[in-house]
Amino acid sequence: MNRGKQYIIMVLTTTLLCCMVACNLPSNHDPLEEKKDPEMTTLMQEFTNFRNAVYQGNIRATKSFMQFPVMNPNNDIWYMVLNEQEQQFRKINSQKIIPFTEADLTLYYRKIFPKAFVISLLKINTDTLFKKGSASSRANAEDSITNYSMDVFYDKEVGRLSLNLFYSRQMKDGYGNDVRGDENNVIYNFNIKRDGSLLFNHIRIAAQTR
Repeated sequence: MNRGKQYIIMVLTTTLLCCMVACNLPSNHDPLEEKKDPEMTTLMQEFTNFRNAVYQGNIRATKSFMQFPVMNPNNDIWYMVLNEQEQQFRKINSQKIIPFTEADLTLYYRKIFPKAFVISLLKINTDTLFKKGSASSRANAEDSITNYSMDVFYDKEVGRLSLNLFYSRQMKDGYGNDVRGDENNVIYNFNIKRDGSLLFNHIRIAAQTR
């Protein structure tokens, strides 16, 4: 065998070995990215669109994620936007659900989506949320005694997205000692439709004084 043939055989062998090694190397591509279905793409875009809507205070865009009237269990949405006197005047109680209309959203928009909600939501990492099923954010209010955070949970099996906004407020006396505090949880539940679109379902509130 002459040198020319030996060289060709050596090159072909080396090329074949390189191909075999390359096939066995771990891929740098995220398998979740490759398997991302149209519904997931829609869901991630819906989440982004909703976040942009509340950040911009775009009531019309926000309404596209809601179906009116909203029939909120226990009337929690009303307890969120009305003070005690208003609740008594409107006869709000947990026995009879009062419809929350499109006009009500316009009137109470910033009470439902306050600054703390917007700031916390903006800090949620979308990729982490939909890859791991949850994501969190933390922030401090301007008054220095209030902390708030948000935990978002994505449940693919149930078809639900839950945004849990948590407030913690610690009051102090004139000597700087802690005297009392308040904790509040406001949970915004969304249904995930089969095509991946989001639809607001209801709000749940839990409050505690310590």
